[in-house]
Amino acid sequence: TPKLANDLKAIEGQSVLRTAIAAGAPKSVLGALCHLGPEALEAADASGRLPLHLACRYPVASTVNVAMQVLIAAYPAALLHRDEQGRTPLHYLLWYHAPQRKPETVALFVKNLNHNETAVKLYQQQFPTQVLPQQKLHAALVSDNLYGCFPLHYAAVHGASLAVLTVL
Repeated sequence: TPKLANDLKAIEGQSVLRTAIAAGAPKSVLGALCHLGPEALEAADASGRLPLHLACRYPVASTVNVAMQVLIAAYPAALLHRDEQGRTPLHYLLWYHAPQRKPETVALFVKNLNHNETAVKLYQQQFPTQVLPQQKLHAALVSDNLYGCFPLHYAAVHGASLAVLTVL
């Protein structure tokens, strides 16, 4: 309903989805929020960060991994979304708590997006002069705006394991 959709948009400047992520809501709640208010998945904050960026900032925990899985499944194009500094959620994942990140979690972020129309359009908007990668389009191929660093750089600088570096 329109009222419910409006209620889901913001509580004190935060979407209910962002609040649920921060609170460690279970998969069923996150899934329902994504279904009832899908626009919240694409809603960037003042710094250009999506809910997936937010989830990637939290310490390693099973609830955080569940949140990331739900968000990626609901809006895969978020994997390529860049904030004001050009950082994707994968940059955040490896910037915060890199030594504790598991290879399985990082693998969620390097899935092939060549067949996701929204992701391909987003990539072409952000990099109009670059040719779409023929092999595999994924977040590990996106550099930030600050220093041109790729997620691999973030992982190495912040102490990610060799297993995580191998996934990238």
